[in-house]
Order: sequence, then C-alpha cells, then structure tokens
Amino acid sequence: MSRFFEGIAAYVRDRFDATDWEEDEEGDRTVAFHLADDDGQAWDCAVLVDDEDERLVFYSTMLDAVPKDRLVAVMELVTRANFGLPVGNFELDLDDGELCFKTSLDLEDVVLTEAMCRNLIDTNLMVTSVYYEALLAVISGEAEPAEAIEAVENEEDDEDDED
Repeated sequence: MSRFFEGIAAYVRDRFDATDWEEDEEGDRTVAFHLADDDGQAWDCAVLVDDEDERLVFYSTMLDAVPKDRLVAVMELVTRANFGLPVGNFELDLDDGELCFKTSLDLEDVVLTEAMCRNLIDTNLMVTSVYYEALLAVISGEAEPAEAIEAVENEEDDEDDED
C-alpha cells in the first residue's frame, strides 16, 4: 500500500463515509461517491491516488453530460470561470460532454497531512458549489456564458462587501 493512500483513504472515509475503493491496472487507487447538499446541488466525486507520479487528484463531476448542442456555450463558460481561479480548473470533454472540476496536489518529497487533504477537497467543493447554478443555466440554455459568469462574480462581490 502506498505512503499516500492510507492518509487520503482515512480522511475521505471519515469525512464522506466512502468505502468503495478500487485499484486499476496501473496501481492507481480511486474512490467515487455521490455528494448532495441541502440546496439541491448534487454531483459525483472521485479521488485518484497516483503512486507513480506521486499525485493526488480530486474531481467533482456534473451528473449529466453536456449535450452536444451546448458544448460551445459551456466551453466559453468554463474558460471564463477558469480565468483567475487560483487553484483548480474546470475540464470539459468535447467528445462525451463530461464536465468536472479538478484540484490536485503534487506529493513528491512531502508528507501528506490531513490539512492538505482538507484544503484540496474543500477548495474543490467550494468552487463547484459557487459555479453550480451558472453551469446548469448555461447547460440548459437558460443563460449565456458571459451573463452567467457575471452573476457569479457579482454574487461573490456582494458577499465580500458584507464581510
């Protein structure tokens, strides 16, 4: 068992009651679980422990694929969203419409701590939650990418002003 796997496995199991770990043919270890919050937001999550490259990756993936006729609009949205994000990035698979947000850690020459796991996962979940409604609005065609991003940024600015 890898030096990284035990730390992240324990943290994810405790935090999300996730027990479905799998190992693929390359020796990478993954866990996938469904996450839903009180606001009705729901997405799938996956943790990948890559021993060979000494990397830990956390994905939040939208439940439904982006329809082909909305790919260009969603691509614009995630490009606008990615600009200026200090940590993580949205990814859109143009072949199958999979849309996810990814955060990762390079673990070379470091000791993985609970704080590192928490920061990696919490950042991912927070960004996914912040952009969730904008993503759904553009995917469904209810909003254009620029206006959806503007709404997210204005909401964030309003919250900053309240602090």
